[in-house]
Amino acid sequence: MPPTIHVALFLFGPILLSAACGASGLRKQTAGDAGPTSTGGVSLTGGSTGSGGTTRALPDAATNACATNSDCLSPMVCNINTDGDCGPAVYTQVDVADTHTCAVVSDGTLRCWGGNGLGQLGPATTGNHLVPFQIPDQQGVRSVATGWGNTCVLLWSGQVNCWGYNVNGSLGCFAPVASNNGPLCTPFTAGSTVEEIIAGAERGCARLANGTVQCWGRNDHYDLGDGTKTTSFSPVVALGIADATAIATGLWQACAVIADGTAKCWGANERGQLGNGTLAANPVATLVYGIDGIASRVVSVSPTEDHSCVLLADASVRCFGENLYGGLGDGKTVTTAVAVTSQFPKTAIAVASGAKSTCAIIGGASVQCVGYGALGQLGNGTFAQSLTPVTVVLPEAVSVKSLAARYNHVCALSDEGRLWCWGANSAGQLGNGTTSNSGVPVEVPAPTVN
Repeated sequence: MPPTIHVALFLFGPILLSAACGASGLRKQTAGDAGPTSTGGVSLTGGSTGSGGTTRALPDAATNACATNSDCLSPMVCNINTDGDCGPAVYTQVDVADTHTCAVVSDGTLRCWGGNGLGQLGPATTGNHLVPFQIPDQQGVRSVATGWGNTCVLLWSGQVNCWGYNVNGSLGCFAPVASNNGPLCTPFTAGSTVEEIIAGAERGCARLANGTVQCWGRNDHYDLGDGTKTTSFSPVVALGIADATAIATGLWQACAVIADGTAKCWGANERGQLGNGTLAANPVATLVYGIDGIASRVVSVSPTEDHSCVLLADASVRCFGENLYGGLGDGKTVTTAVAVTSQFPKTAIAVASGAKSTCAIIGGASVQCVGYGALGQLGNGTFAQSLTPVTVVLPEAVSVKSLAARYNHVCALSDEGRLWCWGANSAGQLGNGTTSNSGVPVEVPAPTVN
């Protein structure tokens, strides 16, 4: 089975509409309205580092506030995921799997591209797609999570929809569906308190507003964190977690950032990727070793198939697990089950782990990567590994605010809502209309409006 990892690094939150819009709170855009003067990123007022929620208010809803795209003049859209106003469609969040990629658009719609052998690009879709296309019947999308052969979205209503491969319950259906293109499943219905979702190898998890975590799907390696190896077609509670602020998944393991600044992981650990000082699996969430003190508070965590990394409050990165190609970034090739300090500059603001490689946003603008690079996943124009971080060749004016890494490709989302991807591209997962690997970032076409 192709390995799958997950990282989620972007923040969203509910939009607050001002009464200044008038009695209805909304006004349809007219020909004289130019729309917003900037298509920049979301302005956040606080919250955690997951793909879940934080409160975001409109800067001034007195003009052009909208409810749906029909309130705006084409090709403008109603940007419910950014400023709540009419404007150009931009990307607001991205997630990558082994052969497919999906991105949320500012109007709450979804685009996906890449491999589709298991129906992961959407119910009733067929064939691979080399450029982004809109997934039908998905509106009000807050965030997306991609896994091996499956995709899930979290809607603003609290509903979670999943589609794709479901033989072992990775869609959260309440009954087995042995189909490569299973039905649309809803492990959580509208009105739930789900704040964040992740998707891994034949499983998924959700973080709820009360800090608990529930998981579903295959459980051979204690993947669900419920202390058993019993596969579940509906969500079960991951034990040992009461106050999670973010979650992320690797191939057969998952991790959570805890409100006290620690990190806990559970699942497979044959390469030390849980950071518990051993190679023993964790049936339930267990603390990551070697992270102590105020400066070492965990900001985010990024597990992958063979190693995991954490971003700390002092802007440093520590990693643990397999290191045969230098993916831990410590300049060595020694595997370790205890966190070691990576050589990324101590100005990191985000970290994303790929298979045998790791990338980080440095200083709020540039991106550096380290480790295995034979498929171009280091993004520096070569197809070779590096034991020290190298700079990704992005356009000079691009300021990156989030990263998504998976088995062998990486995507970076800019402040302006543009998207660049690099690395493996055998199924078109880079979204540039080809199936050629790329050692440098290629821009994904901007979202078109249907």
